[in-house]
Amino acid sequence: MNIRILMSAAWILCGMTLAGSAAGAIPPEARPVPQTAVTLSNGSNALETTSRVLGGKKAARGQIPWQVALIITDPDDPDLQYLCGGSIIGNGWVLTAAHCVQGHEQFPDKVSVISGMTDLGAPDAKRAKATAVMVHDKYSSETQDFDVALVKVDAVGEKIALAQSEPANQAPVTVSGYGRTTENGVTSDALLFAELQAKSRKSCNAFTAYNGAVTKNMICAGRPKDATQRRDSCQGDSGGPLYAGSGSSALLIGVVSWGEGCGRPGKPGVYANVASTPVRQWIVDNAR
Repeated sequence: MNIRILMSAAWILCGMTLAGSAAGAIPPEARPVPQTAVTLSNGSNALETTSRVLGGKKAARGQIPWQVALIITDPDDPDLQYLCGGSIIGNGWVLTAAHCVQGHEQFPDKVSVISGMTDLGAPDAKRAKATAVMVHDKYSSETQDFDVALVKVDAVGEKIALAQSEPANQAPVTVSGYGRTTENGVTSDALLFAELQAKSRKSCNAFTAYNGAVTKNMICAGRPKDATQRRDSCQGDSGGPLYAGSGSSALLIGVVSWGEGCGRPGKPGVYANVASTPVRQWIVDNAR
């Protein structure tokens, strides 16, 4: 039996722009809408293929130990699944995007977490069912504000600490995940990472970018000015980490949320802002 895997995609896949939209509102095309991505065999516990970060490099084993993959099954259709990312933050909790797991609060067993690997097809990948799902009570599917959620699971891997302040404009940050390499592009089961640069909220809210849709609970990151190739998170990366630093000193800065296309000029990726007081406090209060 084949299972259709849907990428939980907070990304526009058509050629429309946000320039004509009202300030502070994300048009329907920019909202997270699952997109049919790949067809996988259901003959084993390991996924045969998935997709990856745009402009990314393959992560070494143990380089991003807090990264997990979430395989989320539709409660009404057991053959329909989609892929998201997440980060282990301690006490058995994984932080992901609200748009990935909204509607699964009563069906946590429909969320599987794969951890402890850099290859989804690895025989030693650890897979466990979630026991609880919590979505931020202020999450808006219309604007993607407060796009964070918690998944309780016995995940294997080191935790990453939460940032207490936003990165400065143009500060180096990194995104990782199993999302596509291009819009509707090729797929891979390897964990990849891409080095990005934080972008100011002012520039992200410019008329030619997101026209006021980026709130204080969101941050932007995109290709560094000196980069020669496009870099971004893309379909399938939703819920995954945006972080600063590396190893035990790494700090979780954001959660992959939404954007227009993948790596388009002037359209950086938008992430839930972990350092925002109402976002961070909700995480701390509930991830105990």
